[in-house]
Amino acid sequence: MSILLVSATRLEIEPILKNISNLQTTTPFLWQGSYSKHQITGLITGIGTVNTALHLAPLLANNSYQVAIQVGIAGSYLKEHTLGTVVEVIQETYADLGAENNDGSFLSLKELGFSNFVDKKQSTYYNTLHNPQPSFLNLVKVKSNTVHLCSGTWETIRKRLSACSADIENMEGAAFFQACILYEQPFYAFRAISNYVAPRNFTQWNIPLAVKNLSEQVLNFLKNL
Repeated sequence: MSILLVSATRLEIEPILKNISNLQTTTPFLWQGSYSKHQITGLITGIGTVNTALHLAPLLANNSYQVAIQVGIAGSYLKEHTLGTVVEVIQETYADLGAENNDGSFLSLKELGFSNFVDKKQSTYYNTLHNPQPSFLNLVKVKSNTVHLCSGTWETIRKRLSACSADIENMEGAAFFQACILYEQPFYAFRAISNYVAPRNFTQWNIPLAVKNLSEQVLNFLKNL
């Protein structure tokens, strides 16, 4: 099976790379290799939606993959998702793409009368994108907010959750969802919880655990795909 594996940084997939056979780096952003019975193309986009869109869209426009998989770490709004928990993202929302109302509330593109994406089936404008086909893995299915500025105060967190209810927060997911849907590319998205979304305190993060657990789940998924 031909697979496109997408991550924002090399850090988030380093343990996966150690299991890839015939690993070849073609550009600073692209690598290729094999795992199990699959031929894998890896894309390291850089952080954020702009980087994700700029690097992902040309690949999807000019290549055919049976599956695209996004992997990475994320912050959780919910304490029930303990650090290191791996979740599957089935919904992404551009949580800060819109306008601020005069009372401080958030106005989505739909509410403004504009669109960032046209759903071909429903012909409706959305800030929110859905994966129509979740994986077979027995993982918690979550909704995610994609943001350009990570939440760092309780006021920002309150406003975002009031406007866009979600379980986790990341910086690339909605762009990945949008590109895959636009190019009719089947896809999955897996994230591991590295921190809680709260006033920033890096000492309470656990990125190594999140990356370790994420890699194990992704490799297991690939073996059984």
